Amino acid sequence: MDLSLIRQKNTALESAGLQWLGFRLPGLRIEVYFFYKFVESGPYSIGNHGHNHWEVTRVVSGTAEYEVQDNEDRVVAAPDEGRILIIPPHLTHRWEMQEGPLVLNSWQIRIFAEDDVGESLLGKLKQRAMENKFLLSLPAGYAQAEDLVWGISSEKIPAGVLGPMISGLARVVVGGLVGTLKPWPQELSERENQNASSSENLANRLKEHLETNLHHPITLVDLESHFHYSSRHLNRIFHQNFHASIGQYLRDRRFELATRWLVTTNRSIKDIALSLGFGNISHFCRYFRKRKNLSPTEYRELGYRRGDKDTFVDTAKGS
Repeated sequence: MDLSLIRQKNTALESAGLQWLGFRLPGLRIEVYFFYKFVESGPYSIGNHGHNHWEVTRVVSGTAEYEVQDNEDRVVAAPDEGRILIIPPHLTHRWEMQEGPLVLNSWQIRIFAEDDVGESLLGKLKQRAMENKFLLSLPAGYAQAEDLVWGISSEKIPAGVLGPMISGLARVVVGGLVGTLKPWPQELSERENQNASSSENLANRLKEHLETNLHHPITLVDLESHFHYSSRHLNRIFHQNFHASIGQYLRDRRFELATRWLVTTNRSIKDIALSLGFGNISHFCRYFRKRKNLSPTEYRELGYRRGDKDTFVDTAKGS
């Protein structure tokens, strides 16, 4: 396994703004951070630590021994066992490499319950993890999704394309993880049916999803996969309730965010453009000048001249 290649792929994921990718599953709001860990030779260990998020790891190469101290459990994770390591939040644990080279695919996952159904799912997932000594059988499609992430995490793929692809694969991984709890509570399907019957509710959920993912690339295909409706239906419902297409709403909100970042942060113009899904800096600069009659650099300088960055109020024409 090539260390430089793993570093390249990790860098590509970070530059695409995918450190904490957000999406929803029924009853749950989820954020994920995916990265690769590579250790060529030992000894190597990580001492006692804990997280406020779930840690889900698949050993691709080598062997690692984990110890969850709060439960006095020691587990050995190795490839080709068809299992993943899953450690719930706030459990002190440590690990060390037993055999190398060691390659870990690691998902750091924040899971927030949005209602009583989500609370039930989250509680059952933690219970299952602890009952099974923190090793669960690989959910269907899990390994394949990770392999696809490995294949596409390349700096050659534009952030606007890479983002939606990783987003879809993250849903496969986390959805498969929660899906191990099936059959889900009956009230879950009943609630989803109620939500689907209300166009206003759907529009509000769609808007909330867009707001949550403003920092990440979003495509209509991505929305179809998440809401299980055609893009035409989603656009129609959204326009009925908010008098704008999904595309126009995203452009306006991201442009608003870009103007704020320009005068309240020292992020580079290229970083702002890519983080907001503009694809490349030239496209962003052309679009910005069309909206403001100023280049991003001119707009930033104007904001600085007007005083405190944190209290700058945009009064440029075309707002």
